Amino acid sequence: MWLQIDAREEFLNDLKQGQWVQFKANGLSEQVFKAKIMASSDFIDPVSRVIKMRALVSNPQRLLKAEMLGSIQFERSSISGVVVPAKAVFLKGAQHWVFVETAPSVFEPREVAVMPLNPQQVVITKGLQAGQSFVSDNVLLLAREFKIAQDNLEMSASPVVAPAKKP
Repeated sequence: MWLQIDAREEFLNDLKQGQWVQFKANGLSEQVFKAKIMASSDFIDPVSRVIKMRALVSNPQRLLKAEMLGSIQFERSSISGVVVPAKAVFLKGAQHWVFVETAPSVFEPREVAVMPLNPQQVVITKGLQAGQSFVSDNVLLLAREFKIAQDNLEMSASPVVAPAKKP
């Protein structure tokens, strides 16, 4: 039986043709089916940001039915970095950021590269070192306050130009 996998683009390095994965169907929670990835699409869906993959799954007892939903498990290549709560990371434009403590009670925004680990955690692969303190709660509030402070600083630094007098 064919299994269609919608793989997020961050898993491209981990899911390759010929690789074995485990499939668990939602309606068959106790059953684990082995499947081998046979093909991968050549494009990423622009809306869902997933890549379609096809795997061949063994179904000798015919427990799997067409259109069943489920999830796959697979081994990920090792990712080095710092594991942080997902809520510590915020988006500014298309970049990911965290607030890092540079001195006691002094924080600065720092651009980081992230890899999802699970819904509650991400791995920061660039921009944060192990042992560095960072903000994990009320990040969006701090980002808003930081933006207001920056805007006020820019306004006070702007020279005030008086209108020219006519002779």
